[in-house]
Amino acid sequence: MNTRILHISLMPDAKHDAYVEWLAEAMQRQLSQLDAMPQGDMEEYCEQQNIDFVVFSVDNSRSKIQRCLNACRTLRLPYLFLTPMTTRLVPLKRLLLPVTMLEEEVYKAQLTTTLVRRTQCTVCMLTAADYGSKAKQNTARIRTALGQANAQIESLTALKDSFHLYREVVDRQPEWLADMIFYTASRDYGLDDIIFGPPERYIIMHSTIPVLLVSPRDDLFSLCD
Repeated sequence: MNTRILHISLMPDAKHDAYVEWLAEAMQRQLSQLDAMPQGDMEEYCEQQNIDFVVFSVDNSRSKIQRCLNACRTLRLPYLFLTPMTTRLVPLKRLLLPVTMLEEEVYKAQLTTTLVRRTQCTVCMLTAADYGSKAKQNTARIRTALGQANAQIESLTALKDSFHLYREVVDRQPEWLADMIFYTASRDYGLDDIIFGPPERYIIMHSTIPVLLVSPRDDLFSLCD
């Protein structure tokens, strides 16, 4: 049975269909569409339907975006967000890959390798400007993994540390001419995330390009080539 991309369109006139169709073709996936969230557990639904990539079309409501994020907490597969703010919908040529000090950042190398092979995109690696060396070490490990796919890699200089990098990702994305952001979702929702919202929600609400997320788990699902 062929794997699928699931497009969940929660906006009546999202105008994202052409982009999602391009993505499915580029990733060599069949396309399934829903106009509402699946009933029950998202992970179980995706397993039953052989889904390995989810796309949300959702308006800029904090509550609606958070509902989607909550539903994806246990997913072991990538999920992409498109909103009315997503005005740059073009085939992927430049992937913005922020890298923080968190260990789970390294797991993004698996999916990034697949995206490179499917789209021949350039990977723009943005390493957090931390005092410690963990972010740089994570960048080096990802770079090594991407080298096996002969990826074109561009190094970008971040001004913010790991805790504030998400704001720089939004503020400077036009400068980097990126077509997609690949960010790691929050490990846990702490008090600040509950009050102010998690960093990934901020990016989704303000980004003009698609935002790709993975949940921070060491058994991250790897797309089949």
